Parts: sequence; structure tokens; C-alpha cells
Amino acid sequence: MSAAQPPPLPKAGVTFPKASDVKFRLTPEDVAELNQLTRNNFQSKEEILQHARRMGTISVEGVEITLDPALLKRLETRRQGPMDEYLRLLIRKQLESFVGM
Repeated sequence: MSAAQPPPLPKAGVTFPKASDVKFRLTPEDVAELNQLTRNNFQSKEEILQHARRMGTISVEGVEITLDPALLKRLETRRQGPMDEYLRLLIRKQLESFVGM
């Protein structure tokens, strides 16, 4: 007899403006700055959208966890070094602490 599976985690509620409410376009200079800030080389709007979709999601052992944009913003103000390294360190430390390591 196998153990019961835990219920799935709820997805964080994120709202985006309607397309008709967006009043801007990215210039080539904007894209260059976006590439520099994100350390990417976007060649299309689809690549930018894919990156944006992944920004607030962490995957551990195949479990995807979506972080609230407000949490990401606050983490950004506290990080030291690149965000990916900061999140790896923080998550590892918190999980190890949680299990008494």
C-alpha cells in the first residue's frame, strides 16, 4: 500500500495588465539593456516572454514553486551577488535549518 500523495500546491495569483492597457514598445536600446540586466541575448519577443514566465518559478526535484512578485522584489533588495546564487544559498540554508542540519 503506497502512502497518500500530498495535495498539489496552489499557484500564486499574479495579474498582468490587459494588452490594450500597455502603452509602450521596446526600442533596440531597451532590448540591449534588458539583455545586459538579465544576462541574456533575446532575439524575439517569445524569448523575452519565456524568460518572464520563468523568473518567478523555482524548480526543485521537479516540483515547481512560483514566488510572489512582491517577495522577489524584497529579496532583490537583500541579495549579495547574482540572484540565482543568492536564491540557491538561501533556499539550501533554510531547508537545512528546517530539518535540523
